[in-house]
Amino acid sequence: MKFLFENWFAIFVLAAYCFVFIIQTGQIRKLQSSIDSMKSVNDAMANYMNVFDAKKVDDYVKMSERTMAMKAVEFVGSDSKMKDFYDKALAEHTKPLADIYFKEKGTQHIELINFAFNILVLNGNDEENKQYLLSNLPNTRHILEEMLNDFKNKTNNEKSTNK
Repeated sequence: MKFLFENWFAIFVLAAYCFVFIIQTGQIRKLQSSIDSMKSVNDAMANYMNVFDAKKVDDYVKMSERTMAMKAVEFVGSDSKMKDFYDKALAEHTKPLADIYFKEKGTQHIELINFAFNILVLNGNDEENKQYLLSNLPNTRHILEEMLNDFKNKTNNEKSTNK
């Protein structure tokens, strides 16, 4: 007994250590079972996802879309009445819009060509005008060249008749 009284602190520490060890062992077992259950859930999820190969599903969807598109083209293209109806409807509805667009844009283009022509005439340098037309106005160059040539011919004729 004397031994117990003299070493009571060491016995108390040893008892506390054993108590903590027992509690930690229980906690470790609970964590281990949680980890094992999570592993089994992950494995089950992986097996489930392996059933659905994303590439195969994507290929199936693309194939279905192509099939529907081909059926629609076949339906519309093979029926001549349907094709005639679409052609007539498109012609009826797009022609007025095209006429309005070309009327409005045509006047704007004529104004821009006249503006460019006046600038080129005011410049007066034939070589610079040709270079400018080649580099900056390749699509309307031929129109402006014709206008400049006509203008030069007209002014040359007027000068020759005035002499």
